[in-house]
Amino acid sequence: MDNNKGFYQNLWEGNYSLGRTYWLYGVIGNMLAYMFAWVVMIFLPSPVEPFALILPLIYGFMVLIGVWNAASKYEGFFLWAWLARIIVACNIVTAVYKFAVLNSLMTSFEFLP
Repeated sequence: MDNNKGFYQNLWEGNYSLGRTYWLYGVIGNMLAYMFAWVVMIFLPSPVEPFALILPLIYGFMVLIGVWNAASKYEGFFLWAWLARIIVACNIVTAVYKFAVLNSLMTSFEFLP
């Protein structure tokens, strides 16, 4: 880890260990980010709701890149690095699919002004 770089740059470059990046920043960090967005959506007015989800999406994308890069630097048992990369790839495919379905649903409904 490079101490001259900030947290997000170290995360993006995969400078933290694979386990720390995946479990701490990926699993627990994403849960906390979505809980924060959920709290914001409950207590703030309705127009803010879509913007509350932007933070966890950006953070989640950064973690996916960080996990991929940490897996490429991982020097332990090779299977952990490959499993981490497979999970990242599955998450990206799932996200693209969800956006496609959401887009098709949004275009199929007529919204009244």
